[in-house]
Amino acid sequence: MSEENLTLVKCKVCGKKFNGESWQTYCKDCYKKKKRSEFEEVCEEILNKKTIEKSFISALKKNPISENMSLKEKRNTIIEAFCTAVGKYEYDGEAFLDPIDWDIRDKTIEKLIEKISDRLPGIPIIRYNKEVGREILIKPREQILKEAIATGEAIKVRYYGGTTPGEERELIVREIISDKHVKCFCLRSNLEKTYFLNKMEIDGMSDDDIIDKSSSKKKNTSINKPALTKAALIIWLIILIPISISGLITPIGFLIEGKIGEFIFGSIFEALIIFAIWKIIKKLRKK
Repeated sequence: MSEENLTLVKCKVCGKKFNGESWQTYCKDCYKKKKRSEFEEVCEEILNKKTIEKSFISALKKNPISENMSLKEKRNTIIEAFCTAVGKYEYDGEAFLDPIDWDIRDKTIEKLIEKISDRLPGIPIIRYNKEVGREILIKPREQILKEAIATGEAIKVRYYGGTTPGEERELIVREIISDKHVKCFCLRSNLEKTYFLNKMEIDGMSDDDIIDKSSSKKKNTSINKPALTKAALIIWLIILIPISISGLITPIGFLIEGKIGEFIFGSIFEALIIFAIWKIIKKLRKK
């Protein structure tokens, strides 16, 4: 594009002005979003076409996945079968081979595999993980945990519960107790604990498994005071009652002798003792 032909153009979506040719109506960012949106719409159409499902099954049968293939080879075989299936109709199959928005394509393939799983079982869902730079096999969370129990190997889990929600831990899975709980040995704390299944995020688990990322930990703003036992309260009563009885007599003696200051001080002290006894009796009734 020659710089001489460039002019200041206003994007019709965001209103941002940019240097472009007069016919251009979208800025670079909005154009990418538009193309992505259009690609999503095309992929939605593909999922609704029964003919593509049949062609996808046919392509996978002609070029089947074998057990001795690597995850990368299996994934490439599935992608090629998908591109062959969509290329037989009004779509450009090669455009799906290495698209810019390959994450949308891969999600479409995963959904398509789920739709044909009853007619062609055993097709794995394999996803490329950018963070680890390799292909990973997507499985239900429970299946990953069962396999971990069988092997006895530790797995990395991001857990959204406990005292440090969202932190990654290494766990040795012992037993799936119920559909909500699993017993694991934590290598960090060297303790066996029970974890909530729906708060576990495991690398390679299916998107269908819901992760509850809400923290169940409640902030306690009150000062934690050690609770007195019933025996301790009774001991305090035994100590305070005699003091209270003598405290009733002493201020009267001060009053008779005309010692007003001592009488007031003694009366306040006695009132505090009586208040303490009342509080202890109240606590004992609750226990």
